[in-house]
Order: sequence, then structure tokens, then C-alpha cells
Amino acid sequence: MGRTSITDVRGVGDPLQQWNWDLFIPNMPGTSNSRPFTFKCQTTSIPGFQIEPVLVGLHGVELSYAGRALYTKTFDCTLLESRDGNTRDMFIKWKELARSWKLNTGTSKDIYATNGELVLYDDTPSVIRTIKIYGMWPSNLADSQLDGQASQAVTHSVTFTYDWVDDSAA
Repeated sequence: MGRTSITDVRGVGDPLQQWNWDLFIPNMPGTSNSRPFTFKCQTTSIPGFQIEPVLVGLHGVELSYAGRALYTKTFDCTLLESRDGNTRDMFIKWKELARSWKLNTGTSKDIYATNGELVLYDDTPSVIRTIKIYGMWPSNLADSQLDGQASQAVTHSVTFTYDWVDDSAA
């Protein structure tokens, strides 16, 4: 096998751009219109996975084998807030549906959890991959920073918990 050359590198093709994606939640619990979520979503991540190692030690030798394949179970998003405050409202309504602090009530998972899709595009823009996220719900809405000495937009950081993803290339 020869040393990597410019021909090898040029053969890799155009990179997938970090900005070229959409995150869709078609049926967001607690709200009738989830479309603003998609275009207010500034950052997110592709959900990861891990394979647990199974360590086997015999006679002074230790080997590592592949164990269970697990998903990380969380991913984060940053969303722009608009002057009407409806970005935060989407998550407050979703939280109240799942577990109401005021009423000390909740609902079953089939009501508060939903499915989403992270769609990755190339530059044309054709869909490169659709990653389906199952059983997702917001497990954390972080504090949103305000600063009386800066001209910056308010954003919200949301952590979603999910059951599993279908990220196959098929």
C-alpha cells in the first residue's frame, strides 16, 4: 500500500457541510405547529453510539470483545428565540404535557414522546441521509443567558432523550 497522494485525497469527494441539515419533529407534543422548531434550530448533533467492551482475562492475558451496542440516548440542540417567546413556550407546553409541576400530573410515554428526523443534504441540495430518531422528548431545557451589555440573540439549549435511532444508509 503506497503513501497517500493528492489523487487519493481528491477522490474522497466534497465534504458534508455542517450547516446543511434540517431537524424535523412532525408531531411535537403540546403544540399544533412544530415547523418553527425546524428553522429556529441553529445547532444539533448526529446521535452517537457505543459498543460496551467485554473484558475476558485468562491466565494473565486480557482480551477485549464487542459487547452490547448502545445508543448514547441524548443529543443537544440550540434554538433561536424570537421576540414573542414562542420557542421557549414550545418546550414549556411539551414539559407540562409530560410532567406538570403545577398539577403534579403526567401522561404516558406514547403521548409525550415522539419521533423526529435529522435530514442531511449535499450542496445541490439532495438528501444524503435521513436519520430517524424514535421515542424522543426534551429532558432538559438549560438556563438561557441574558446580558444587559451585549447585542446578541437569545438562544435556548435543549437536551433530547431518545430510545433509538435508525441511521442506516439503506
